[in-house]
Amino acid sequence: MEYESSQTIYYDFNKEAFLIADKTKKVRDEKKINDTSVFREFVSKFTANKGALIGFFAIILICIFALFAPFLTPYQYDQIQAANQNLSPRIPGVESLGIFNGKIMGISQYEKTNLKNTYYFFGTDTLGRDLFARTAMGTRISLFVAAVAVMIDMFIGVTFGLVSGFFGGVMDLFMQRIIEILSGIPSIVVVTLLMIVFKPGLVTIILALVFTNWIGMSKLVRALVLKQKEQEYILAAKTLGASDFSLIFKEILPNIFGSVIVMTMMSIPGAIFMESFLSFLGLGIPEPMASLGTLVSTGYKKMMIYPYMIAIPVTVFVILMLSFNLVADGLRDALDPKMKNV
Repeated sequence: MEYESSQTIYYDFNKEAFLIADKTKKVRDEKKINDTSVFREFVSKFTANKGALIGFFAIILICIFALFAPFLTPYQYDQIQAANQNLSPRIPGVESLGIFNGKIMGISQYEKTNLKNTYYFFGTDTLGRDLFARTAMGTRISLFVAAVAVMIDMFIGVTFGLVSGFFGGVMDLFMQRIIEILSGIPSIVVVTLLMIVFKPGLVTIILALVFTNWIGMSKLVRALVLKQKEQEYILAAKTLGASDFSLIFKEILPNIFGSVIVMTMMSIPGAIFMESFLSFLGLGIPEPMASLGTLVSTGYKKMMIYPYMIAIPVTVFVILMLSFNLVADGLRDALDPKMKNV
């Protein structure tokens, strides 16, 4: 409202409106400060865990290796070269140190005229295929399976657990019976049944993960939801007229998200192991595709004569599994310390 004198125009402001606006701004500023403090605390706790930090950088290095290693070798992962069979690892510059010099028991097949300037960083297999390129391809498949496992946990496991735990009653009873049936079927049986319909390959493994991999996540989320929905903030939100969708995804999910992230990271090694184990048995990735499981299976048959064939993929597999476990432990301690003894 305004009124006018002979020289000056005066405005009448609502002081209460200014006080409310100022209070709202302070609340928003405090929320930003709290969010920043929580993130800094998380980063501080995670970086203080040396094992988690080592695992994190190891995963980054493995990802770089999987993406860029094929560009460092002129050979394709499925390229067969009969003349270059069973060549041990040979790396330029390092061979002068007496390691990775292409020799087995003091004997080198690189002495042939056409191989003197040839280098295979990880050696070759019984068909003359470059193990460096094949290990990189196998690592890609393992990382892809890890990404698929994360998506399955997030979309199927979390959603199933949220709905089952929040609505309860008959719906919860029905959904838990489904989980009991699925969890009672071994993964090998699921894969075997899928192989009747589909050929062995990545699609079969992904479908097997879709059937079984999310069960542990759904159980955890259901237990957390049952606990959270009895809290006072949920009662307050219901009193204010919040919908079920709002209660689930705006109130409950943000409060259990830390535990979900931790559980997701812990499920990744299991998914990678499942793919490698199935490939080792011949139920997973078929030749000429390469996975860490198929490389271990092939190298196992020649381990007494050419130990490098099994040592290299096993080393990459162990580092990958151990790194994800270390990162999962670090996230557990940083995001949800209460789960440390679970």
